Amino acid sequence: MENFTIYILPYVNFALFAFLIFHFGRKPVSNMLATRKENFRKDYEEARKLLTEAEAQNELLSRRLTNLDQEIAQINQRATAVTQQEIARVQENAKRMATHFKDEVSRISDAEVNQALSDLKQELMTGVMRQVHQSIATQLDGAGQQKLVQSANKKLINLDGPSPDHLSDGGDADAAHARKKQDHSQQKPTARD
Repeated sequence: MENFTIYILPYVNFALFAFLIFHFGRKPVSNMLATRKENFRKDYEEARKLLTEAEAQNELLSRRLTNLDQEIAQINQRATAVTQQEIARVQENAKRMATHFKDEVSRISDAEVNQALSDLKQELMTGVMRQVHQSIATQLDGAGQQKLVQSANKKLINLDGPSPDHLSDGGDADAAHARKKQDHSQQKPTARD
């Protein structure tokens, strides 16, 4: 029996152990293996999906990389066109504003020059009139002023045409006028003879 315990019992123990493990551990182990298999399958599918997306992204980036110089040139052209349009718009606005300011400054300066000329003329006339009045008042007495007025009246009348004698003060003016007419009428018949 000793042979039995040494040679056969370990096999019986092993068979019993294997049976118990198989009987009680089969379901949990098979569930664990099935779950593990499913997880591996999901991970594999996800990895394939990510690989496909990465390859597509890589291909897109490779194409863009080959076209990058063209894209940069297009972006530069668009930026240059937009910049040129903005520069033209700003220059046009600046020209318009400069013209407006120039016209406004010209108008204001013309108005100020005209006002200054008008003020200067007024001041000169006022000053000249003041000096003339002072000069007349200091240099001429009443009779001198009367002669100056008569002389000025004669000049004005000569410009208009009638004789200046009828404008002087006093009855002598009418008599002098009548004498002049008579002198002219007497000289005409002698000139005919």
